[in-house]
Amino acid sequence: MFVAMFLPVLSALAPASPEQLRSFDDYPATRIDYYYVEGTSARALRAQMRNLGPRTGGTQDATARAFYTFDIGYTQEGPKPCNAAVTLRTHIRFPRHKYPAAMSPRLRTEWTRYIRELEHHELGHVALAYAALPKLKAAIESGSCRTAAGRTRGIDAELRRKQEAFDANPANRVRDLRDPT
Repeated sequence: MFVAMFLPVLSALAPASPEQLRSFDDYPATRIDYYYVEGTSARALRAQMRNLGPRTGGTQDATARAFYTFDIGYTQEGPKPCNAAVTLRTHIRFPRHKYPAAMSPRLRTEWTRYIRELEHHELGHVALAYAALPKLKAAIESGSCRTAAGRTRGIDAELRRKQEAFDANPANRVRDLRDPT
């Protein structure tokens, strides 16, 4: 089994078309861990998300964060190639407003826009992990089980590069939560 963690949230566009990525419900093995905020201004909400949101281990904390785990099992019978069973579990740490009715209608509209972009961004990370599943299974099954772990390292490194590129692309950034005027 190997576990990887994604970088801080930076982008809004996913690698697949918006029609393909509608909600976390499209990925049944995804668990959402909500943390609750209750600010009534964008400034207060941003501060609460900085304080309560996921920690990245770096200098910047994130508003939301996706984690993924590949569970890998394999067997080999005689000279046949390795037979693999690979499953993916994803976990998202995500903000939710405790009292949305307490926000002004304009701030609620802005919050809704922000949350949709943030969700779409996290769906992009989840989609990248799911896209790696067939490659990972094929790499394991391309030879002996004894050397399967070595073959998975390249897939893991490729997935990490894709996740980093996804976050680094300026065209994919989630627009900041703004106080409506």
